[in-house]
Amino acid sequence: MPARLSRSLPVATGLIAVALVVAARLVRLDTLPGEWYGDISTLHEYALAARNGDFPPTYYVLGVGPLYPLIAAAFLPGVGASYLAYKLLAVGLSLAGLAALYLLARRLHPERGFAWLTVIVAGTGSWLLALSRLGDQHPLPFLLTVSAMAMAVALQRTDGHARLRAVACGVLSGAGLYAYGATFMLPAVAAAVVLTGWWKGRVSRPAALQFVIALVVVAVPLAWAVLMHWAEIRAGHFGRAAATGPAEIPANVVRGLAAYFVRGDANVRVNPQALPHLDPLSGVAMLAGIVWWLLAPRRASGAIVLGAFLALQFPSFLTAAADVPSAGRAVAAAPFAYLLVAGGLWWGYETIARLASRRVAVAALTAALAAIVAINLHRYFVAYPAGLPWGNTEVARPIARHLATLPAGTHAYLVDTGWGPLAVPEIKSVRYLSAPGSRIDEIRADELDCARFAALERPGVLVWRPSLPLPSPQLCECAGALRSDLHASPGGRPLFRSAPLPPRDAPPTACSPETAARFASPDTVDARPARRAQAATSWAGEVSVSTAAGPVRIRHPRLDMGSAADILDGNETTLMRGARDNPFRFEIAYARPASVASIDLVLGYMPSYGIAVTVIDGAGRRHAIDGRFEGVRGVVPHPRLAFASPVEDVREIHVTIDDSRPKPIEGYHIHVYEVVVR
Repeated sequence: MPARLSRSLPVATGLIAVALVVAARLVRLDTLPGEWYGDISTLHEYALAARNGDFPPTYYVLGVGPLYPLIAAAFLPGVGASYLAYKLLAVGLSLAGLAALYLLARRLHPERGFAWLTVIVAGTGSWLLALSRLGDQHPLPFLLTVSAMAMAVALQRTDGHARLRAVACGVLSGAGLYAYGATFMLPAVAAAVVLTGWWKGRVSRPAALQFVIALVVVAVPLAWAVLMHWAEIRAGHFGRAAATGPAEIPANVVRGLAAYFVRGDANVRVNPQALPHLDPLSGVAMLAGIVWWLLAPRRASGAIVLGAFLALQFPSFLTAAADVPSAGRAVAAAPFAYLLVAGGLWWGYETIARLASRRVAVAALTAALAAIVAINLHRYFVAYPAGLPWGNTEVARPIARHLATLPAGTHAYLVDTGWGPLAVPEIKSVRYLSAPGSRIDEIRADELDCARFAALERPGVLVWRPSLPLPSPQLCECAGALRSDLHASPGGRPLFRSAPLPPRDAPPTACSPETAARFASPDTVDARPARRAQAATSWAGEVSVSTAAGPVRIRHPRLDMGSAADILDGNETTLMRGARDNPFRFEIAYARPASVASIDLVLGYMPSYGIAVTVIDGAGRRHAIDGRFEGVRGVVPHPRLAFASPVEDVREIHVTIDDSRPKPIEGYHIHVYEVVVR
């Protein structure tokens, strides 16, 4: 290769890398993802509390450590409830993390090209893209991990900066305890690298001691707070999220490692439709990279990369089985996963350069890298929004915008929020996106009778799910002629209904027969009422299945493949396939009461489909949620429907799936591979 090309290639690669990772984080940032959700509400509340000097103590509540809200409060002073502001903060931290990753890669392998390669595969990977654009805390563990490990590796060199690096490493790794569960193992991993270096004579004794002192000083306040509030922590989020016992952990390890190649996190907010955390090309490169890092010239560095990769996943491994794999809880391991991927690609480059020429090797590496980037950008910008509620259609912000147009002092009443997939819209999201001082309350439909209706404050407005003519069937007796407006997205998807409250002295009106009939079937999908009327009312079969929640019965219509028991066997290759019914309806009945927060399904491909879930508690109350989804060819649908809060004492779950396409020549054959009740 000519000397000029050899010198200019790293510079060009660096410019391309920076442009790619920055553009991937900023394109459509305001609208993808669009919907403000519960974790952002928690972050916002903590940031407001910190800004007002009323911040919670240094122990964990709802899994959010104190460090990220403090950063948000410091960097977003005076900023109101802007989802974009939180996203920009997360993007900034993720870019800082990638800059630190460049330094770590240079410390582990001196080639600048290798470092830029690592930044490109990490910076455009759909795993990190989803987490860095969400506005939540995940980029902070990534930044702390990479920065602390870069300092730990740099300590292996004896120069005049050892003291500064030792203290920085101790502070950064200790700060991981205040960030998120993903970095709970960071102090131990950093300590292992530093103390092993001291044992082998690569780190001086004073530097090792300074590291330990800095780590202890930073960790002690949190350790004290944890001891003082241990009962609250055990009973809180971390106690509920932890694995039930040691027997769960081996299976969690298998699922956690398989997430890189087979099936990733099913939470569509953090991962595109349960896709593996790595694309197929990166997965192959990762396996090759494991070998490359263990070859003799890099064995010491390879031990750090592989050891950190495995150890930093333990926060995910120690989670309850239903939440494994977890893209968020494994984010501290992500930089080392991408170092393995880069190692495999670099090995291929070196091999081709040795056997052919550097020019051919550069061309091959460029082609492979271009394919990886293209696949991951497609995963995030195409597959990811398709899996979000209603194809990433916002609900909370349009409601807030509508409320802003109403006369000052109007009291808004939202009825049974969470009518869409993933329980959108959430009441908090509407409140925080509305103007300060807005009067917004939530009412349960089963509590909204004529007496409550008459007592609502005026001027007022009711907001409810778009599929219902009235917010509550009980209002048929007194508000049957309530005039409502249907609000839709720019694409024409119905989002919500709103109606101003009539004067108190307005005469009561009864429902029309059509409106009354509309409430006859609570298990409905928003669209295609004619199809809903055809839903199965008699069952072709019933099976009993043993599950972790106890024995259950599954009632189902006619099948032409598989068994109803296959949807609860934990195997996504077995299925229950409907013979011809559309909508396809089945019911799960529990012998023992259960608590239900969300329902995950694994389905066969459908271009567009609706799902309605109704759970019935011990008192006979029905809690319904529904949504519509868009399929992506080549991507297995993993829709999730979540309730705004867990429903207790559940006895039955009714599921209706509606394939929206015109009837195929072969008829409808709705495939249900798995149902996971969380």
